[in-house]
Amino acid sequence: MKPGTPAIEARAGVAYRPDVDGLRGIAVAAVVLYHAFPQWVGSGFVGVDVFFVISGYLITGIVLDDLERGRFSFAHFYARRVRRLFPALLLVLAAVWIVCAALFLDSELRRVSGHIAGAAAFVANFAFWNESGYFAVAAQEKPLLHLWSLGIEEQFYVVWPLALLFTWKHPRRLLALVVVVGLASLALNFRETLRDHDAAFFLPAPRFWELLAGVFVAVAPRVQALREVGANVAPHTNLRMAAAVAGIGAIVVAAFAIRDVRLFPGAWALLPVLGTAVIIATGPDTPLHRRLLGNPALVGVGLVSYALYLWHWPLLSFAHILGQASPGVNAALVGASVVLAWITWRFVERPIRSGQGYPRAKVALLVLLMAGMGALGILGALGIASTPRQAPSRVFTGELQWTYDKSPRLQPVEFRDAD
Repeated sequence: MKPGTPAIEARAGVAYRPDVDGLRGIAVAAVVLYHAFPQWVGSGFVGVDVFFVISGYLITGIVLDDLERGRFSFAHFYARRVRRLFPALLLVLAAVWIVCAALFLDSELRRVSGHIAGAAAFVANFAFWNESGYFAVAAQEKPLLHLWSLGIEEQFYVVWPLALLFTWKHPRRLLALVVVVGLASLALNFRETLRDHDAAFFLPAPRFWELLAGVFVAVAPRVQALREVGANVAPHTNLRMAAAVAGIGAIVVAAFAIRDVRLFPGAWALLPVLGTAVIIATGPDTPLHRRLLGNPALVGVGLVSYALYLWHWPLLSFAHILGQASPGVNAALVGASVVLAWITWRFVERPIRSGQGYPRAKVALLVLLMAGMGALGILGALGIASTPRQAPSRVFTGELQWTYDKSPRLQPVEFRDAD
């Protein structure tokens, strides 16, 4: 759902909030623990919904600030997105392809290569939705399944900056647009959850309301009437504290209480989405925001949450494919994911996102590399860039080639946000 850093957000003109990174830490922890130990955190997949709200809040705030300062441009916006998303994603896609090329049968490598192509184009959610059905391969056997959330998020940001460009000077109209589109998306989410669960889960339109909840929190203070209400409420720290505690409670309940995933997202998604929106809106200076969400350890997890989200699922998926998954192995892989996430954040993400040292050249190189990764995926899917291998386990001998798993019970759900 991806962690911001003080330098990046300050440069964008948005005040850095440690509590938001702490909230990211909670979200990614829920997702990782759910994937590694689903028997303990039965519905931690709601972490992705938390990420969506954070993303809508942060990105909208940054774009509005740029517009108000007269420095917004689409080129700058998407260049920032490229520097934010591409470095770690390229590293993970390359690692997955290398492992699959070394271990997988030709047919399996073709399938994963198609997923790499979809991820490189940020349309993986459509690819996985298209694969859903009776003969769908089990979720645990798709090392890149978690990238569906990146697709939804970036599809939202194809259209949303344009909407902001035309409405930002009229906060009331902008807020009305957010409410109308958000409610329409929510209604579609309710309908599709009951009628076509896979569509509700993977397609962008039934999910946009979650990002728009974060947008609402960013836009509402710019409407004069709501600003006055906020000014009257702001001094009442106890009231805001109570609301923030309720928001945390809603996320915790959602992470443990959902028993039938066929009902998700649906109405269940309201708990993590509204809970996150309330937490952000009531911060950042209540004791809960400062002491819990602003705890340095939790903030640290939030800072590496994007890389942690990217790394953890492929490792867990490969363990399942090789028949090695167990609580002990999964715990070790979670630890390895944390180490890889920190290394990626420290030595890959931060240097490239810093904006120092030919930022335009960095963006151009990253776009070329991602295009090359997409081309490799296409060639692999066509069988041109693949080499037949012996099956590493019974998963690929045909015994478990097709597994019925209609619901996304073990599908990774992430992430995502960004700055």
